[in-house]
Formats: sequence, C-alpha cells, structure tokens
Amino acid sequence: MRRAKSFCPAHITGFFTIKDASENPLQAGSLGAGFCIDRGTFTAVRRRRFRSESAVRINGRRVSAPVSLKTAELFFAAAEISPEPLEIKHRVKVPQGAGFGTSGAGALSLALALNRLYGTPLNEDQTAGVAHTADVLCRTGLGTVVGEQRGGFELRLKAGAPPFGLIDGFFPNETIYVVFALFGPLSTVRSLSDPLVRERINRSAGERLLRLQNDPTPQRFLTEAADFSTEAALFSENGRKAAALLEKYGKRAAMLMFGDGVYTFCFDKREAQKLKKMLKKNLKSDILISTVSEKGARIR
Repeated sequence: MRRAKSFCPAHITGFFTIKDASENPLQAGSLGAGFCIDRGTFTAVRRRRFRSESAVRINGRRVSAPVSLKTAELFFAAAEISPEPLEIKHRVKVPQGAGFGTSGAGALSLALALNRLYGTPLNEDQTAGVAHTADVLCRTGLGTVVGEQRGGFELRLKAGAPPFGLIDGFFPNETIYVVFALFGPLSTVRSLSDPLVRERINRSAGERLLRLQNDPTPQRFLTEAADFSTEAALFSENGRKAAALLEKYGKRAAMLMFGDGVYTFCFDKREAQKLKKMLKKNLKSDILISTVSEKGARIR
C-alpha cells in the first residue's frame, strides 16, 4: 500500500478531573465526559522515499507538528518497525487551538492511517494507545483520544487508554445541533500546567460524572458542563457575555475546553439557524453549527 487515509471527529470536553500523576502515559488522563461532532480531521500518510526526514502539513502549510511526529515515533516503536521518513497531510475542518480536540484528532487519525499503511500490526486499542500517549506526552490533551475513538457522548470512568482506562457512553435518539460561538484560541498546554486552573477543575468536577451516569441524556450533559464552566471559573469575558445572551433565549451554555468560546444544544435545525442569526447580530464571534456524531475515528 502506497498511501492510507483516515478521519477523526472533533471532540468537545464538557467537564473533567485531571488524573495525570502516573508515569505511564497509558494510565494517565482524565475522568469526565464529552462528545464528538461530525466535523474533524482528515489525514493522509505515505512513505517519503529518498528523503531524510518527515514532512507534516496542516491545511497545506508545512509545520513542525510535534504531536504528529511523536505519534509516528511511538507507532514505529509499538509496531516494531524501523522508522522511515513520512509525508503526513492533515486537513482540519474545525478551528485549531479552540477546544475541538484537534491535537488528539490529528494523533488518532495518523495512528490509524499508519497502522493501515504498514499492514495493521496493531489492534484498535493499541493504535488508540499510541495516539493517547502522544497527546499526553505533548500535554495537548488528557482524555480526548479515547472519546474520539468511541464517538457519541462518552463517559470516562477510569483514566487512561485501554487496557487501563474505562469508558462508557450513550448515543442520542435524535439529531443534536451544536451551536458554537467562537472568539479565539486558548493554550491547552498553559491551561493544563497552571496550578490554580488545575485546582479549580478538580474541585469543581466532583459528582458530575455520577449524575450523568444516572441520567445519560444530552440535557443532563449540558447542565453539568455549563455548571462546571461557571464553578471552575473558566469562562472568559467574551464567554460570560455569550452565555448570558443565550440564557435570555432559554439556553444553557458551556465553555470549550480549552478555547475562548461557548456552545449550546438545539434539537431542531430551524431553531439552530435562528440562534446562529441572533448570535451573529449580537456578538463579534465566528458562529459554527455541527451535529453530534455517533461514529468515532475510522479509516477512509
């Protein structure tokens, strides 16, 4: 096989507790919950013959891409294959650095494509473990990859990737339109490294996971995510204004983890479009509508 392609959905984290003390990245991660949307990252990879180093492009631009390079390094080690230069191309269909789990999506889609390119030496969980490890080591995510592997709404009940982590979840019975108001990026690395932010996150997550287990619905998810955003003091000034505006229209809003933006749910397409118009009229932000995806990362 000369080239392999894959797709990984973007992922939104609703609330979480940081569990990254383990020296084994496969056992590090987070507890919490999130969901996937139908937009995401497309990845293509092929051997870069007669070259001395790998090349990574994101949306056509040559970049350093430490997460992608770490993913490739870990894949070759796990598969016991001699490393060779690669040409990696990511097409990212959501804003980067804005809370859509693009680092994890790039890692997981690349791991899947590499596994196909080299004849499937790893099973599904081993492949996801490679991506999860890269995301954790690069401090760009803690539970994103396992959510993106599954699709739908996921509940991370035990930190880490398989076989150490434990994940459950649910799929909605109806189409859910997610409306985003986006103001810009935030640094996941900086947020996950800030002791005060970490303390607020771990203190606020509390019993939210148990309540969602007992009431596994999109409405309960959004309630817990919105309350978590407020209690952990994660809203930016832009986010607070957007959330207050949505409250006037009877909608709860949660913050993107981590991005300067908020989101809410609609259960009717026309309602989502009306909400989009209202937000564009009242906010200086980019407005995006997507749907919750029931499918996780996959080969194309």
